[in-house]
Amino acid sequence: MTISLRAAIVGSILIGVIAAGCQGTPVASPSPSLAASTATPTSAPTPSNTYGPNATAALTVVQAYYDWINTHSKDPANANFVALNRIADGEALSSGVSTVNLMVRAGQHQVGDVVLAQMIPDSDSPTLIAVTVCVDISKATVLNKDGQPVRRSDGLTRVAAFPKVENRGGSWFVISARGGNTSC
Repeated sequence: MTISLRAAIVGSILIGVIAAGCQGTPVASPSPSLAASTATPTSAPTPSNTYGPNATAALTVVQAYYDWINTHSKDPANANFVALNRIADGEALSSGVSTVNLMVRAGQHQVGDVVLAQMIPDSDSPTLIAVTVCVDISKATVLNKDGQPVRRSDGLTRVAAFPKVENRGGSWFVISARGGNTSC
């Protein structure tokens, strides 16, 4: 069986939301081939002005984390881990590094983008903020080394993620990776 790196990618993108070891099945593409997407990552809607400065900063770093995963999952062999280290730490950093390294070893890459459909911070705390994220994964596909799509075994196209973001001396970092097993 092929390990679903889409699950691993989405897991990192969702801040580790999909359990390791999800199985995927290559699916024959009905079209002649899938070309690599040249689209830029799509951002979530602009945070509401009702969010305070800490919540806004937390949402900004969560978006940056997803943007990093989108960019580096498309060309995993050339991932910039220094850039990831500026926005993630702990579990979230490990998850991003693992996902990209798994893709390189398996000869896989992503086309399209994972989109943050909604982000809601739990507070405007100056130190730690949990964010509820609804992630639309329907526009992102991981292709195996033969160019065939690798599908999630559960068929979900939108998943809930629950990243935690911590302020460390004025810089916010995504520090945890949880969720991804339920629809939103």
